[in-house]
Amino acid sequence: MPPYKEVYWENELYFKKVNNQFQCMLCEHISQTVRPTTDTFKKHFNSKHNKMSENERKLKMSSFNNKYGFVMNNSQTSQSSHMSIDVSEQTSDSKQYKPSNKSLLKVCYTISQLIADSPHSLSVSKLVKECINVVTELLPPEMSHLSEIITKLPISSYTVIRNVKSIGNEMTQQIIDKQLDRYSLAVDDSTDCTDIPELMISMRGIDNRFNITEEMFDLVPLENRTTGEDIFQAIKASVERNGFDFNKLKSITSDGCPSMSGKNIGAMRKLSDYIKSNSGITIKTFQCAIHQESLCANSSHFNNVMKVVTNTVGNIRNNPLIHRQFRAYLVNNNSEYKDVLYYSQIRWLSRAQCLLRFFNLFDFINSFFTNIMNDSIVDTFGEPINCNKQFYFDLAFYADLFEILNHSKLELMGKNKLIVHQFESIIKVQTILHNLSEDLKSNQLINSTTDFPFNSFHCVNKVIAKHQKYDFCTEKLYDLVEDIISEFENRFSDFNSNKEYFDIFTNPFSASQIPPDFVNEINTIRSNHNLKLEFENSYILDFYNNLNSADFPLIIDNALTIATYFGTTYNCEQFFSIMKTRKNNKSNLLSAETLKACLRISTANQLKPNIDKVIEGKQYQFSH
Repeated sequence: MPPYKEVYWENELYFKKVNNQFQCMLCEHISQTVRPTTDTFKKHFNSKHNKMSENERKLKMSSFNNKYGFVMNNSQTSQSSHMSIDVSEQTSDSKQYKPSNKSLLKVCYTISQLIADSPHSLSVSKLVKECINVVTELLPPEMSHLSEIITKLPISSYTVIRNVKSIGNEMTQQIIDKQLDRYSLAVDDSTDCTDIPELMISMRGIDNRFNITEEMFDLVPLENRTTGEDIFQAIKASVERNGFDFNKLKSITSDGCPSMSGKNIGAMRKLSDYIKSNSGITIKTFQCAIHQESLCANSSHFNNVMKVVTNTVGNIRNNPLIHRQFRAYLVNNNSEYKDVLYYSQIRWLSRAQCLLRFFNLFDFINSFFTNIMNDSIVDTFGEPINCNKQFYFDLAFYADLFEILNHSKLELMGKNKLIVHQFESIIKVQTILHNLSEDLKSNQLINSTTDFPFNSFHCVNKVIAKHQKYDFCTEKLYDLVEDIISEFENRFSDFNSNKEYFDIFTNPFSASQIPPDFVNEINTIRSNHNLKLEFENSYILDFYNNLNSADFPLIIDNALTIATYFGTTYNCEQFFSIMKTRKNNKSNLLSAETLKACLRISTANQLKPNIDKVIEGKQYQFSH
């Protein structure tokens, strides 16, 4: 307890500490509060002694001090008149600052927004309240009027929930109020900690000035089943509830699961048929490029290596004693890495990271099992891998290959990415695979000229440099790469079918395949040297925004449409990650509306809550 607090309570509020209890010097009332506060003593003074004259106070204080053997200090004896301790009054010497109710209400809503934007539970407001109380306890006496105001801020858990819902509704209204010319959706579903399937819908819209809005559109709990019909009805109800026009919907992207992308009863097929039957418009459908690229690499050709890696990692990490010994062994031998990594099939980047780490620790792992465990790691044919140079080469090749695919996935990830740029990344990795196939076919992998940001197959080069005289077999590796190439061609048919329109958007001056309707406009734009210079020196959307809509209606319409397309469901996956930190086993009672409002706030890309608009017409209520 700061010393000046007790001095202030004694001189101004007439409470003195007697036998470790605070007692009123005017009526000898003993405070029963375990943790006394200025606010408690003010309430007692205002209710009991506010109208007591100065002389009466002096007599009471003198009697109290004589009874307990205290001596009155100068402040008490020279005190003139004591004014009512009310935050609404002001002293004659200086005016005390009193924030308006609107300002206090804005503070409460801003605190609620910050709590919703954090990864913590909404019940953390209790901790915030306690922190505020601690701060106010340390305020000097001259700021006591602020102490009373701050401690009465209404930020209980229930109040924060109401505030978060109001902020979320206002942000949703901002999206509805935008005059979007057209939009596209990305949808994905995941199960929360209470086994409720949550359908996440992300939206990217654009106005006629090429201003893009990319935000969470809706979060819909699927209480019963997750069939294509259920998902279709949920999407349909969400679009209608938010007042969007189906005629402006240009595409929908999903993760490619059967309930989403089924040929006959998938949700995307049902939605496409519904729009076509009502307006005659055919929407584009895409499957998430990241999911498809991950599936392309699921070949059986590398199972022999992957099985050995996962079994070895499991043997090390699943036994606590062996795991501790292995980590200590790496530290004692000055290893760059301190542990092996688990492989998780559902993690997009896991396979390459697991293989690369295993390759880098290959010698340490073999040495540990041989010298410490008196054992050896064998391949699927029972041969020790430390003697199997072909296994070592295959491991290096797979580590390099999947590192290439990982780099491509990383280029696909992120918000505000145009589908044409993601398609370029897909074409780039396909080119790398074709070059790699040719190198394997001609057995020239060592001097590969594959255009890739990393050193071409650095793990493979390391193995070949170590075993220069060994004739490595690349036939299975060639088959693997050919299978991956075939998978790419099959799985990205939806992207390839739009290639000519993507090419026109990416560069109308060099596109080779021109649809018949675009020929006249393409010839016109290519004949204008000034437009070509502007295209080379400006952002692509700014270029299309500055085009004359009367001269190039089809080119502008194509640009507006393609700018809305989602190439991946990355936004939905990111929203699910945030959802699982918000709704977890320790905070699993959030209603669907509250959870959606929290995600609306914490995942906002361009939207900013208008707190002034939220509190309009609301009345500030003190906390009791």
